[in-house]
Amino acid sequence: MPNLRAWIPVLLLLSGCAGAPPRSADLPLGDLGSCHAEHFEPVHGVDLAIAIDSSRSTSRPSGWDVDGDGETGRLFNAGSTDPHDSMLAAEVSGVRSLVAALGDSDVRVAIVSISGRTDNPLEGKPSGLVHWRRGKIRSGLTRDPSAIERALDAVLATGGEGTTDFAAGLQLAVRTFREAPETPSPRRRVVFLLSDSATPLVLGADPLNQPRLHAGMKRSDPRMKLAALRALDAEAPVHTFALGEATSSDVPHALTRIAGATGGRFSAVEDPSRLHCHLRDALDAQVRRSAR
Repeated sequence: MPNLRAWIPVLLLLSGCAGAPPRSADLPLGDLGSCHAEHFEPVHGVDLAIAIDSSRSTSRPSGWDVDGDGETGRLFNAGSTDPHDSMLAAEVSGVRSLVAALGDSDVRVAIVSISGRTDNPLEGKPSGLVHWRRGKIRSGLTRDPSAIERALDAVLATGGEGTTDFAAGLQLAVRTFREAPETPSPRRRVVFLLSDSATPLVLGADPLNQPRLHAGMKRSDPRMKLAALRALDAEAPVHTFALGEATSSDVPHALTRIAGATGGRFSAVEDPSRLHCHLRDALDAQVRRSAR
């Protein structure tokens, strides 16, 4: 008869890892007063599409007590002992803090999740097979805080699964601009792409030359290159944000290539608790640039 008492700590640890992800409203808001900037430019007439990496690696610990419970999740079984402190939770917390700080500004926000999968097997296939979904629009462009909160809840609910596909994230982000209701006056378009991966899904070499893109994109995934071109056509610079291992990757960094090719900028977020500062800094820089 096994000693069940000896298994109690393990069972408790497993139950913590399998716990339901938090609602976005349960995550604390970052204070923009803690950021380096003394003040931020007013933001008006902006459409902001935010693509959040929700791949399997984002289930790992962020190294930060995201939910503020006094404990920081540790790596266990390729995930975090506290899912509320995962990299995915850190991403959502930073985005939520940015949205809250915008307040009544005339900014429409769309939320896109990168990666994920369906829960049901493909029709006519063995029950063990599932259809991998590269990304999903969780909310189209909106000023409705409730809609944005529900979208962030849906991102958290994935728990982190699947592979990272920057091309899908960019394509879906640009689609939100096309599908948004028209407005009387033109609006500036911006894409934010958040990821802890420097090596997204690559589907093969591209024999085509695209002179409109920065040279760093010439050998990239052809789908990612096409997505960057669509962002250029939409006049939507892509600002990219690396978290976790992606901040110190030695491989050619796809996030830097995407930002450089589309007129955005790359930010390495070494401290996830300050993600909201990086997001707001990038938005502020874009507003100043557009005003010139």
